[in-house]
Amino acid sequence: MFYLLFYRIQEPFALFDELYDKPWLRAGPYFIGAITGWTLFKTNCDLRMPVWGKIIGWALSGGIMIAVVYGLYPGDLTVTTSSIYAALGHSAWAIAVAFIVVQCCTGSANYVNSLLSLRLIYPLSRLTYCAYLVHPIIMMITSMQMDGPLHLHNGLVLILYFGNLVASYLLSFCVSVTLEAPIVNLLKIGLDSRKRSR
Repeated sequence: MFYLLFYRIQEPFALFDELYDKPWLRAGPYFIGAITGWTLFKTNCDLRMPVWGKIIGWALSGGIMIAVVYGLYPGDLTVTTSSIYAALGHSAWAIAVAFIVVQCCTGSANYVNSLLSLRLIYPLSRLTYCAYLVHPIIMMITSMQMDGPLHLHNGLVLILYFGNLVASYLLSFCVSVTLEAPIVNLLKIGLDSRKRSR
């Protein structure tokens, strides 16, 4: 079982339950994010890093992200490579993102921070988590509507991706307007009334 589990990592949906669905497989990125947030909170976002450290950090961060995204590209992976990717891929991505977050919070990445803080993407950023929660429903509906197998190629995958992306954000907007926003407003009203009563 162990051999089959990691040898077939290049088959994205064959091992969904074993490699994606379990909460303990996300513990590494969770703890990396929690430690990063705690460190930024405790230091009041006042971390100093030498210039050579920033250069090395940006190079490593970019290299890690490229390796995680394109590391499976050739397709014929050995058992060892598949095992390393499955064990460390998510945590490596979290470390790379954590470095970028630290650089943005400490004011060392002005261009990246201004790009990530654009007013244009602010509404979409409010819907991102909801879109993450509803996109499996959209993908399931899409796959259930197909009456035969698909012969995947880059163009078709691109069309399916953008269709699912737009549908996920439209559904997340509806969910946010009907559920999330009213509940958040009620919580704000409740918290404000508590503060006034004290």
